[in-house]
Amino acid sequence: MDGKDLIVDGSFQGAEIAICGPGYGESALVCLAPNSWLIVDCCVHHDYEEPTPLAYLRLKGLDPEKVVKMIVISHWHDDHIRGAATLIDRCPNATVVFSSMIRHAEFTHLVAAYYSKYNIDSSGVTEMAKVFDALQSRKKSSATPVLAVASRRLLKLDAPWPVEIWSLSPSDRGIQKALQALSSMMKVGQPKLRLPVIAPNTTSIVLWIKIGLRILLFGGDLEQETNESLGWSAILADTSRPEGNAWAFKLPHHGGKSGYNAEVWTTMLQPQPIALIVPFRHGNRTMPSREDADRILKHTNQAFLTADPAGLCHKQNRCQAVERTIRETGKPLLTSPFAKGIVSVKFNPKDASDPIIDLLHGAIPLRNMQI
Repeated sequence: MDGKDLIVDGSFQGAEIAICGPGYGESALVCLAPNSWLIVDCCVHHDYEEPTPLAYLRLKGLDPEKVVKMIVISHWHDDHIRGAATLIDRCPNATVVFSSMIRHAEFTHLVAAYYSKYNIDSSGVTEMAKVFDALQSRKKSSATPVLAVASRRLLKLDAPWPVEIWSLSPSDRGIQKALQALSSMMKVGQPKLRLPVIAPNTTSIVLWIKIGLRILLFGGDLEQETNESLGWSAILADTSRPEGNAWAFKLPHHGGKSGYNAEVWTTMLQPQPIALIVPFRHGNRTMPSREDADRILKHTNQAFLTADPAGLCHKQNRCQAVERTIRETGKPLLTSPFAKGIVSVKFNPKDASDPIIDLLHGAIPLRNMQI
């Protein structure tokens, strides 16, 4: 038996992981059960206004308002949050989960101050302010987000198979360190036009998702720290986290070295797990590198990229006349909002049968990466 046995009247009745990414930005969708979806992070292709996860559900003939049960924003960086306010607005019945960092006054005050002073449309802080507005416009019962911390159960479903979602991070120490870093960066008399990026990232949410007999590990952008109270080291040292080794792993930080911890592969994952990677290319920075790919392939031969980073580029600069003509037509040049790839993994949660893995719109096995 394999995942194809769950296709009934042309519709798949099992579970699915779909990883989407245009090169600068990523989003993941998880079908937990029929008509019950989780969305992790958000991105928008540069030629389309609709958030990519909404487009994916729409192409499946699904109504996001009815099927999206939970939205998790793993952290507030540009490449994981763009379009999130629209996503939250279009899914008014979904529980929204943030890193517990947002509960601190320092963070919310910083967002409010930067948004009102600079109003930078391309910045993650602007999107975060819009997200806060989208939540406030909801009914009171769904306006308060759930805050993720280490070893907190976020969701439990019982049918048609057991489902549990847990957050494994951030740790209390990770939050404290990030707030201290923000304070030191934002000194009086040193205004900055963008909210500073804190590195390493110790506040990203990591998710442990159990669907029937399968466990999935979603690494967000959590990075490695030697201190056992920070990053992946904190998760590994946490004796209260749920038990079980993951069968599929959405790699942290685009498969880069900073998110790598060898012990995660040996103690939290099954042998030869399915590894899912959204590449990143911005300026001269590309992840995963060839070195990163070789390191990952030592752990598994089932690693997949939503796109070959060698083929990624930013929005093409056109002359003003061409841009004006495109605007007047009201139509983008691309034919799909997924021009930079999707990796879809469909599986039967009730047994250990082989999954259906589809590489769509330019997605490739990691071993075929050209860089």
